[in-house]
Amino acid sequence: MANRLLITGAMAIVCACAAAGAARAEDTPVRKSGLWELTIDTGANKVVARQCVDAASQAAAAAKVKSLAESMCSKRETRRQGDVFVQDSVCQLMGSERIAHSETTAISENEFRSVNTVHYHPPMNGMTDTTSTASAKWLGPCDADLSPGEMIVNGRKIKMPAQP
Repeated sequence: MANRLLITGAMAIVCACAAAGAARAEDTPVRKSGLWELTIDTGANKVVARQCVDAASQAAAAAKVKSLAESMCSKRETRRQGDVFVQDSVCQLMGSERIAHSETTAISENEFRSVNTVHYHPPMNGMTDTTSTASAKWLGPCDADLSPGEMIVNGRKIKMPAQP
């Protein structure tokens, strides 16, 4: 269960970073190509992952996020407020309404930080309210063991879906 939560958390930051294709370009941060270290901290669990991205893998992830949002969400808004990218959504997930608010700050072209709050109604898997922080830091060119669109979470390689 904890491993599934950590992988889900890593996927959440991927989705947040992929949002670039689902909203206007000026309203979302875009990661540059290369190897990124992703850290998600829920307070109870922390996961660190490495992900290799390029323009094509980010566009594919953004298309997947957009497709899922269109089928599951009644509200999905992304806007820029100064240096902060704000995203609010209301989605149906596993029989629960998921109301989410995320604020992502582009610290530099090499680093992003997000604070994410989610409310579930009714509670999902015993959770009503969650808060997590996420960061993405550019490490340089991709390692030989990762191709664009792949990530390593807890020693497990995951290939992100290429098609929505």
